[in-house]
Amino acid sequence: MSSLRLSLAAFLLCLLCPVAWAAAPDRLRFEQLNPALGLPQSSVTAIMQDRDGFMWFAGQGGLTRYDGYRFLTFRHDPTDATSISDNSVQALHEDHAGQLWVGTRNGLQRFNPRSEDFSAYPPRDSKANYLDVRNIASDGKGILWITTRSGLVRLDGATGQLATERHDPANPHSLGADDVTGLAFDAGGGLWIGTQQGVDYLAPGTRHFTHFRIDDSAVDALKRNAVRSLKIDRAGTLWVGTALGLEAWRIAAGAPTARRRFGSAEGINPGAVTALFEDSHGTLWAGTQTDGLKRWDAGAGRFAAFAHQSGNPASLADNYVASLFEDRAGILWAGTWFGGTSRVDLNAGGFRHVLSGALSSNKISAILGDGPRSLWLATYGGGVNRYDLQSGQTTVYRHDARVPHSLNDDLVTALGRDQQGQLWVGTRNGGLSRFDPASGRFTPRAFATGDALSDFIQAIVPDRAGMLWIASRGGLHRLDPRTNRATTFRHDAAIETSLSDNFIWAILEDTRGRLWVGTSNGLDLFDPASGRFRHARHDSRDAASLIHNRVSFLHEAADGTLWVGTGGGVSRLVADSGGKLQFKSYARQQGLANPAVDGILEDDNGHLWISNDGGIADFDPRKETFRNYTSRDGMAEGDYFVGAAWRQPDGAMFFGSFNNGFTMFDPRAVRGNDRAPPVVMTDIQIYNQSVRSGPAPAGFVLDAPIHRARRVVLSHTQSVFSFEFAALHFADPQRNQYAYQLEGVDRSWVATDAGKRFATYTNLDPGNYVFRVKASNKDGVWNEAGVALAITITPPFWKTWWFRLAAGLFVLACVYAVHRIRVRVLLGQKRELARQVAASLQGLQNAQQQLVLHEKMASLGTLSAGIAHEINNPSNFAHAGAQVLATELERFRAFLLALAGTDADAAVTDSLNARIDALIRQSATILEGTSRIRDLVRDLGTFARPDEGAMTTAPIGPNLLATVHLVRTLYASVADITCVLAADPPLACWPAQLNQVFMNLIVNACHAIEDKQQRSGDFTPGVLAISSRADAAWLYVDFEDSGSGIDPGVIDHIYEPFFTTKPTGQGTGLGLSISFGIVERHGGSLTVRSKPGQGSCFTVRLPLPA
Repeated sequence: MSSLRLSLAAFLLCLLCPVAWAAAPDRLRFEQLNPALGLPQSSVTAIMQDRDGFMWFAGQGGLTRYDGYRFLTFRHDPTDATSISDNSVQALHEDHAGQLWVGTRNGLQRFNPRSEDFSAYPPRDSKANYLDVRNIASDGKGILWITTRSGLVRLDGATGQLATERHDPANPHSLGADDVTGLAFDAGGGLWIGTQQGVDYLAPGTRHFTHFRIDDSAVDALKRNAVRSLKIDRAGTLWVGTALGLEAWRIAAGAPTARRRFGSAEGINPGAVTALFEDSHGTLWAGTQTDGLKRWDAGAGRFAAFAHQSGNPASLADNYVASLFEDRAGILWAGTWFGGTSRVDLNAGGFRHVLSGALSSNKISAILGDGPRSLWLATYGGGVNRYDLQSGQTTVYRHDARVPHSLNDDLVTALGRDQQGQLWVGTRNGGLSRFDPASGRFTPRAFATGDALSDFIQAIVPDRAGMLWIASRGGLHRLDPRTNRATTFRHDAAIETSLSDNFIWAILEDTRGRLWVGTSNGLDLFDPASGRFRHARHDSRDAASLIHNRVSFLHEAADGTLWVGTGGGVSRLVADSGGKLQFKSYARQQGLANPAVDGILEDDNGHLWISNDGGIADFDPRKETFRNYTSRDGMAEGDYFVGAAWRQPDGAMFFGSFNNGFTMFDPRAVRGNDRAPPVVMTDIQIYNQSVRSGPAPAGFVLDAPIHRARRVVLSHTQSVFSFEFAALHFADPQRNQYAYQLEGVDRSWVATDAGKRFATYTNLDPGNYVFRVKASNKDGVWNEAGVALAITITPPFWKTWWFRLAAGLFVLACVYAVHRIRVRVLLGQKRELARQVAASLQGLQNAQQQLVLHEKMASLGTLSAGIAHEINNPSNFAHAGAQVLATELERFRAFLLALAGTDADAAVTDSLNARIDALIRQSATILEGTSRIRDLVRDLGTFARPDEGAMTTAPIGPNLLATVHLVRTLYASVADITCVLAADPPLACWPAQLNQVFMNLIVNACHAIEDKQQRSGDFTPGVLAISSRADAAWLYVDFEDSGSGIDPGVIDHIYEPFFTTKPTGQGTGLGLSISFGIVERHGGSLTVRSKPGQGSCFTVRLPLPA
């Protein structure tokens, strides 16, 4: 008996032994997943996390997989044999090979991740209720044990063979009852089995069951023995949850050696314990059917209770807890029967939220310590509260018009204590009062009579001289509490050194005795000796100025640094030189989640804890990094009151919220979750269509299910595709952060958040790529390795290596096929090439001659002047001599006839006259020749007269006629050239250049007529008619011939340099090109109309003076 007592005492001591979580918080903030938030079912009967990191929830509405953002639910489909066998899912288990086993009311199935369907494992017999699977456990050696309503089933994972153990009344060593409800393996591999009749033990390798009843008494024996849950913890204790409560057994050698039954004194009320679980910290959790969730507190020797609270969304979802599970990040999941699932991060925390209860108001506007065990709380509408930190009890002081010396206003806004330890209270409408806690009496102190704004007090701060500095909305006040004398400082627009603004938020006396004042219009530094204020304000042009003008809080750090909390962030004073204050500021861009600062406190490590309108931030000034906490981390939800911040001497911190109580914590106990999240691909979309739905698109290949895939092949036609991904960390999935990069496309990592967990790419070239994703949890712990997906984009067939090889071979075959033909024609081509080279050479020589001729034309004017002078003088001598000779011959005829007399022989006179007439005809010929020489010299001078640098204004008629005269004789047998100028107004031109145009057009026309004569064999002279006309703006000169005309196929090319229709070697192809350029230089145009075989008409259009 003494041995049993000793054993029991040792067992109880083991249960009470302190563990790491003995000081776990007595309040937990739960996050919910329920139908309102997307969970397809309210009942969660089993929870599991697979090796990839996905969460699985079993319930009455099917099986659901969850990635932190989306739910994928598998339900029974009577028409699909591979669907889940029943919507009522009761058990989940992942074996050592990573296979997911699912137990339903209609059998056991294995999930196939690639096809996302199920394979059934039906029983070998058809006994009723055999298929109602409740639990699945593995011995780690490939054997699954399945509990059902009709026995214990053993499944060999290697062979797929099933064996069933059932109760046999004739065999005392058979299973104690067929309705099996729980399983647990001990350290020696022994199997403990819960049934409706108690607990059975099955030794490894045997079929011999040992039975242990929980209660042998007649009272409630059935319920006490009905096991609902089993768990063996790491210390080897067997926890037994029954229909009536909970027991802990110390076990050894397959039998209990000590037992303890828990009751109301230990926090377990009568009722069913439906789930048992030991977390990673070694703490036992018990889920009950009606009393919520229990956590074993070894230090206190009892269970802490967590129950559903109506109206509190952060409480347990429902009091019927059906399942418990802890994921790999330390998140505890509690599946309930009616409210979905609740989760809490066991690896994070440290914050405590005090709300309602004993507080008279949840609006905490100021906090002041009252020794190590209590706080003074100013509430906005609930008076003053004295809060006991140990008991949570509150003493309330409120305004009562019937009670003299009560608080003068329940809208309390400030608290302070003077050097004598007296408590001072500032209010919204009642000004300032001094409070005596011993008597509970408030004594008003008037310091600004008649000024309502000065009665709205924001802060009360004592200085080292014993004065109280009071911040109000009516200015800054200095009060001597001993004499009640007050001095007020206010803003005066006419005085630059007055207070910046009358709305004062904060006051600080630093260690150097300087008084800093935070106003609605910047920061002031007060000089008591002169009564003057220096100002520091925000300047958008100066990055070293204050970040925002609303200065809400002031804090001097242990190292003497001044920190200024503002409406736009926090500023650190870095310099005070030359009468100018300089700051370095931190806001949203530097990591502060909400820049509206309400309070600043410093911990023993030099970190600043900054309350703001979105939560509380932990700022490390050395690293200049922020870690932001919100209500999801257990603190008060919503905004915080400006100035409501207090640190106790032991380091505990308190921040008052705007409408939600206050937050209290010890910075040393605040923990973040340091588990990096696994990262998986959750979907691939092609043209915004998921590949998960329907058959895979043509050319799309995955080497594994999407979340396990490491390589994907895409067709070049799938040019728009997206990757979706998720970090499987469930503490607060919406605060997980992501970064992705497609190597070879993205130059750097692309940061994104939970709201945009996808990356889209378009029109990538065929080839190989690698897409990488990394992610962090809510506390900024990154999985730098992340996940990588190799991508191959296949090219079109004409860009493949085999097509290019085939094309190359085909080209080689073609080359070989034509080689022989090529050789045969090579000599002929060589001869033809030589002929073409010669012709081209001749054409180039002609072109060169033409260009030389064109250049020579420029100096023809100067040359023709000398020629005309040299020719004209002797020509004139000859012409004059011929005229004199003709006259003298007539005189000589008369003289000879007179000498012969009238009787001269007729034959003689006739001979004389004939000879004289012959001489006269010769002189006439000389006269005609010299006249033609004079005309030719005149026309040559006119045609070749050199142009001046600038245009001259002159008619073109003389030049055109001179050109015609020069050409007419040369082509007299080819064409009859006529020139009728109906209009010849003066115009601005370079006459010599126009002469070249006229010459080219006349010569080309004569060549065309000559070509037609040679082709037809009719050498009748053709016609070249030159005429002119004019309108108000233009002079038109037409050159219309009766030549061979121009082929329509080449008419568009006749103005191109070196283009000619003449046989090779007979033309340069430059005449019309040069003419076209000359006419364009004059601002005109050169156009043509032509009919093959009938002739052409070239028209020169020249502008007339305006």
